Amino acid sequence: MRAVGAEGGASLWQDDKAPARAAHDSLWGVASGLLIAPELLDRVHDVRTGDPRLPQQPWRGTVKWFAVADGRLVTLGDDGGSTDDRVLRSLALPSGGSRATGGPRTHETEKTRDWRAPAVSGTRLQALDLADGGRQLWRTSFDAIARCPPAIGGDMAYVTAGQVCRALGLRTGRVLKEWPVDEAVTWLAADVRWYAVVGASSLRAVNAP
Repeated sequence: MRAVGAEGGASLWQDDKAPARAAHDSLWGVASGLLIAPELLDRVHDVRTGDPRLPQQPWRGTVKWFAVADGRLVTLGDDGGSTDDRVLRSLALPSGGSRATGGPRTHETEKTRDWRAPAVSGTRLQALDLADGGRQLWRTSFDAIARCPPAIGGDMAYVTAGQVCRALGLRTGRVLKEWPVDEAVTWLAADVRWYAVVGASSLRAVNAP
């Protein structure tokens, strides 16, 4: 795994410990200055320096989805148990400092919270308020099975299933806008825009509504 500067392409750091068995479509992403790659790296890393960050054991079992919000890393996976299990975990991230051995923490130092998520099919999506004990905020359904997890950008959730990508209100689940796509989306990310790999070889970027 290698990180390079976006402007000049200069090498920032390199990690040769990623397992050779990792698939080319492994789950990974960058959020809040952190590189998160559960199948490739055993820790969260600072994206500019490559330094590992707390918590020390963020993954248990297979991670299907993750997000970073309010100083916490949220993951959804099987937690090392049955593949039918769905465990939502929330872990505190350091509020500063890039090295795992130092730097200030959030006031809930390394506190981990777990929720047993109800089993849902690939055609349904639900939002839970983790600050309120995992209370369900909304739930919605789609006509097709999603090929990739939703992406969070600001106060919107971007979701794709079949040949459409939708922007939903993060707290309400209300459809704010939708865009047709030529083929199924196989990878999705978001910030002030949404970015998608459409089909096998097309990349698309769209401004938020």
